[in-house]
Amino acid sequence: MEYIIIFILAIVGLAVFVWAFGELSKLLVNLFALIYCIPRTVFCYVRFRRLKSKAYDIEKTSNIFKIIRNKRGKYGMCYWNDYGDCKLLLTPRFSLFGKYPNNIYIVQKGKKMGIYNAELRKFIAKCKYESISVISDEVYALRKNEEEKKINYLGDRVVN
Repeated sequence: MEYIIIFILAIVGLAVFVWAFGELSKLLVNLFALIYCIPRTVFCYVRFRRLKSKAYDIEKTSNIFKIIRNKRGKYGMCYWNDYGDCKLLLTPRFSLFGKYPNNIYIVQKGKKMGIYNAELRKFIAKCKYESISVISDEVYALRKNEEEKKINYLGDRVVN
C-alpha cells in the first residue's frame, strides 16, 4: 500500500513540476515514461524467449494467431500482436493444423481430430473424432463411431 501512495505522490509531483518549469519538465516526463516502459519491454522479451524455446518455426502472416512448429514437426499456436505481446496458446503437440475462416483450426492428435477456435481460445470440439468435414464457413460435420453431428464455429450444435 505504501508503494501505491508513493507512486501517486510522484505523479502529482511530476504534474506540478511540468506546470511550473515548462520544456525541461517535458524532457523529464519523457524520461519517466521510458523508465515506466522498460519493465513491460523486458517482460515481453522474456515471454518471447520462452515461446522461442518451444517453437522452431513461426508462421509469417498478418494474422495475430500464428501456427508454430517445433523441431519434432509437431504444430501448435501462439498469439502475437503488433506491439510485441506474445503468448503460447497451444503447445506443439499436433500432427496436422489446418486454418479455416473465423479463426478456426482443425487439428489432429494421433488419429483423432478436433476443432480449435482461436478467438475464443478454446476447443469447440475435443480431439476425439475420426473425421471432420467442412460444410460451410460456419458449420462443421464431426464423425465418431459412425455417428455424425454438426456444430457451428462457436461450438453450438446445429440441428438439420
